[in-house]
Amino acid sequence: MDEVGFIIILCLVVTANVLWYWLKFDLRKHGYKTSILTGHFADLANARQVIRTTKEKSVANVYSTVLGFLTLTII
Repeated sequence: MDEVGFIIILCLVVTANVLWYWLKFDLRKHGYKTSILTGHFADLANARQVIRTTKEKSVANVYSTVLGFLTLTII
């Protein structure tokens, strides 16, 4: 059972990292400054701003899903 728990946690960590870096690069497309190694929590605030200001519902839905997953993995 320990191996299964380790694999689940490893998958969550890898998925969270992939999503976080996708978020960083997508925020750059929207004109926000991001740093590869720092400012992770500032990126979350910028993502919330994208959700509030975007006119495209699909972008807001994707950002909301990513933020929800990242919040769950942080907790």
